[in-house]
Amino acid sequence: YPTLFQMAMDYLPIMASAVPCERVLSTSAKTDIPRRSRISPSLMSALQFLKYKTKKSRLDFSVQYITTEDELMESLEYAERVAITLTSQGPSVAVEFLYHLLSDT
Repeated sequence: YPTLFQMAMDYLPIMASAVPCERVLSTSAKTDIPRRSRISPSLMSALQFLKYKTKKSRLDFSVQYITTEDELMESLEYAERVAITLTSQGPSVAVEFLYHLLSDT
């Protein structure tokens, strides 16, 4: 039975984990407190879903700082245009431009 042996060797080493189930139960226990003992199962499900979505969206701090490839290409093209303009107009214009940039900061 070489095929069965190979399948067994692929799937038997996978460890079963109860962590996701325990996490759901512990968060639902925090929602289902004695004051809210009359919550229907559908409302409990909706509350758990909202809690999960809120927590997931709240932890995403880096979305506003992600630079897309298009933005990088635009800034590279702009830098190349500035470099060509400055070098074509002579060194005095480049020095004046750099002085202007440094004085603004």
